[in-house]
Amino acid sequence: MNANVTKLQQVATNSKGSIYFIKNTDSLIPNLLNDSRYSIVQKSTKNVVPLIDFKYLLALIALSLSIEWFLRKYNGLI
Repeated sequence: MNANVTKLQQVATNSKGSIYFIKNTDSLIPNLLNDSRYSIVQKSTKNVVPLIDFKYLLALIALSLSIEWFLRKYNGLI
C-alpha cells in the first residue's frame, strides 16, 4: 500500500502547508516551531469548592464547640 503523493501535495498546497518525506524530516520540527499558525494556547479553569458546603452546618459545629468550651471552663475541667 502506497500513499497517493499527488493528492497529498494538492492538499498541502490548498491548505498553505508543505509536504515532508522521510528523507527531510529533520526540517519538520523547526518548521512547526517557527510557524505562527501553531501558537501555544493554554486554558485553565479554576474550580473553588468550600471545605464545608453548608453554612448552617458550619455554624452548628462552631456553636457546639464553643458551648463545649464554655461548659468545660465553667465546670473547671480546663
